[in-house]
Amino acid sequence: MAAYPHLKNESAGTTKVQRAMPKLDEYRTMADECLRSAREAQTKEERLMYLHLAQMWLERASRQDAESSSARLPPVPRLKGSSADQ
Repeated sequence: MAAYPHLKNESAGTTKVQRAMPKLDEYRTMADECLRSAREAQTKEERLMYLHLAQMWLERASRQDAESSSARLPPVPRLKGSSADQ
C-alpha cells in the first residue's frame, strides 16, 4: 500500500486522506514503479501488464498536466469595438 499513498486502509486504522486524486508527481512515481517492475518481470505477460500500467499512469499525468496548464493561462483580452462590447 506504500506505493499508493492516496489510498487509505480503514481496517488498518490509518488517518483519512485529504484529497481523492493523486498529484502529478505521484502519477509519475507510480509509472516509474511499474517500469521497474516490468524490468524485473519473469514472464512476457507480466512485463506487458506492467508496461500497460505504466502507460496508463503516464497518460493520466499528461492529462492532469494539460488541465492544470490550461487553468494557469491568462484570459484572452477582448478587442475594443467587438460585438461583446456593444
